[in-house]
Amino acid sequence: MDLTAVIACKDRAENLAYCLRSISCSVEVPAKVIVVDFGSTPDLTHFEQDYPGLVSVIRVTDNTGLFHKSRALNIGLRAITTKYVCMTDADQVYHPTFFKSLIEKLAPSCLVMSHTYLLREIPPWYTVDSVGEKYNDLVRVAKMSRGEGCCQSAETNLLMSIGGYDESYVGWGYEDTDLIHRAKIAGATVQYLPKNVSMVHLPHSRATAYYSSNYSIQNKNRLSVRLASKTDAVANVGLSWGALNLMGDSTLPVPVSIVVPTYRSFGQVESMIRSMEKTAYSVGEIVVTCTAGSAAVNRNFGLAHSRYGIVIMVDDDMDGFFPGWDTVLLDPLIKDPEIVMISARLIRPNGKLGCTMGDNYDVSCDLALCTNQQVPTACVAFKKNGLHFDEGYIGSGFEDTDYCRQISKRYPQGKFVINNKCRLVHINEMKNQQGRYWEANKAFFLKKWGKL
Repeated sequence: MDLTAVIACKDRAENLAYCLRSISCSVEVPAKVIVVDFGSTPDLTHFEQDYPGLVSVIRVTDNTGLFHKSRALNIGLRAITTKYVCMTDADQVYHPTFFKSLIEKLAPSCLVMSHTYLLREIPPWYTVDSVGEKYNDLVRVAKMSRGEGCCQSAETNLLMSIGGYDESYVGWGYEDTDLIHRAKIAGATVQYLPKNVSMVHLPHSRATAYYSSNYSIQNKNRLSVRLASKTDAVANVGLSWGALNLMGDSTLPVPVSIVVPTYRSFGQVESMIRSMEKTAYSVGEIVVTCTAGSAAVNRNFGLAHSRYGIVIMVDDDMDGFFPGWDTVLLDPLIKDPEIVMISARLIRPNGKLGCTMGDNYDVSCDLALCTNQQVPTACVAFKKNGLHFDEGYIGSGFEDTDYCRQISKRYPQGKFVINNKCRLVHINEMKNQQGRYWEANKAFFLKKWGKL
C-alpha cells in the first residue's frame, strides 16, 4: 500500500497501543506508520520493537513541554516517501477495512476524512488483544460524530504544496479546520469515507495546562483570520517548517540517516561503511540498499527505509571521511532554512577538484551557491520532502539531476550549495557518463524538463 500513517503523540502510550494494534490488524496495512513522539515520558520507542518494519518513532526533544500538534504532524509529513499520507491521532481505532477503503477513495486533489464514533469510556471487555475482532461491538456503545480532525488523508504532494499544518497554532485545536480551508483554496475537494467504514475515538484525559490557558482562544482567533482569506492556501512561509532540532544550539549533533545505494555486495562496500561509521558524529543509522533495480529504485528504497528527517545520500565510491565530516556538511543545512540541498566539495584521488554538476569551482568561500539549482550528488544532504527519484530512468544517470529539478520546482527560492569546508574524495566520478543508459536517460530527461 503506497500510504504512510502519521501519528502525533505525547504521553498517551495506552491509547497508542490500541491504535497501533488496530492498524496492524487491518485487512490492508499502510506501508509505514510514523509516530512522532513529542517529548513523551517515558518515550514511545518501544513500539518499534512491538511492530518491527511497520512502526518508526521520531523522537522530538527540542520542545518546550507543551504538545505542539501542528509541528509534530509536519515533522512526520516531511519524513514520508509514499504517494499518500493519512494524518491521524493516537486515540483512534479503525474499522478492519478502513485503510483498504481509504486507498481506494484517494485521488489527486482530494482530501479524504472519516466519520468518527465517540466513546465515553473503554469497556472492560475491550482489550488491546481483542482490538481486531471487537470493533463492531465497540461501535454499538459509541456515538456517531462527523469530525474534521482525527483523520485527514491526501496525496503527500498536496499537503506539502500548502505548507502542511500551520505551526502558528499552539498546543492543538483548529489546525485541522485550517488545513481543510487551505486545501479547498488550493483546489482540493473534501470527501468522507462511507459511514460503515469508520473509526472510534477512545476517551482520554484533558490536558489541564492547555485548557486553563488562553491557547484555545488564541487558536480560535487565528482560525477566524484564516477563514477570512479566500486566496491564501500556503502556511509556514520558508523551508524550516516541520524541521527537527532547529531550536537551541543548532551545532549539536542531529540524528540523520545515511543512505548508500549500491549495486555491489555489502562486503565490497564494508570498508567505506565502517569508515563513515567511525568518523560521523550525528549518524542515527546507515541504510545500504542493493536491490536489483535501477539507481532510482535503490535511492527510493533507501529513503523509504530511513527513519530520520535529514538524509545524507552517499555513493559507494567515496573516501576521505574525516572526524565530524557529517556535522561540517550538515551545519549550514540546519542553520539556514533556505538551503534545500547541500553537497560536499568533491575531490579527485589526485587532489584536484572533481566534477560539480554546474561547473561551480569557486573554493574561495565556505559555501558555493549553485545558480543552476543542482549540485553533485555523490555525497549530498537534504531534508526529507516527500519527493521521489523518478524510476523512469533506467540503470543510472540523470535520476539525481531530475531529483534536483523536482526540489527546485517545489521550492523555487530554495538554495543549492556546495560546502567547501567538507572536502571528500570521489574515487570513480562520472562513471555513468557515456555508459550503457546515458543517452536514453538524457533523452528522457530532456523530454521531461526541456533542457539541462
